[in-house]
Amino acid sequence: MALDGRLPHGAQAIVRLGADAHAARVSWLGGPFHQLRCEGVAGGCRGDRVTVEPEGGPPVEGVVLDPDARRHGTDNDVVIRLRRLLDGLEADAPQADEDVALALDARLRAAGAAPPPDADLPRPELAYLEAAGRAVPLAGARHVHARTFAEAEALARGACQAQGAVDAPALAAALGAAPEVAGALLERLAQERVLEPAGPGRWTLRDPGRPA
Repeated sequence: MALDGRLPHGAQAIVRLGADAHAARVSWLGGPFHQLRCEGVAGGCRGDRVTVEPEGGPPVEGVVLDPDARRHGTDNDVVIRLRRLLDGLEADAPQADEDVALALDARLRAAGAAPPPDADLPRPELAYLEAAGRAVPLAGARHVHARTFAEAEALARGACQAQGAVDAPALAAALGAAPEVAGALLERLAQERVLEPAGPGRWTLRDPGRPA
């Protein structure tokens, strides 16, 4: 399903569909896309609106895209297929050449923590990948691949849990990134409500119970 906010991978949640409520485990696939493995039969049809209440966090609204989906990971074909399903429900969805988008996905993934400037990339396909959750925008007119962003998040979380906070030089060293890219990644993680400021140039894990 596509949710209006990002939920932590592996979180426990309650999915409310009409008058029914089901316990579920969250898998974040990238961007707005999540898979929720419900206990029991949740039912529902494509296009149904749902409310998801994560444990320890505020509820988010969403829409069912594939009610009969099998368990799967964050493969780019899966997420682009979900983007196409969501496109069918949105009149203003970005349009792009799918083959070019797949090639761009591979290019960003290979670039890792040294992303090319947006000016060097095909704009329609970049917008498409961003909407699909495969390309994450950063300050400085650059995008990183979703897997690079997930790696940066895991490293930042680990540093915060071990040392209480993380800064750009530490993330840059762990990720093999330029300091300005590491700083932009930390800022993006704060925008995603993963981190919050812990002093000049330092970030710590955000309290999930804190209001947005």
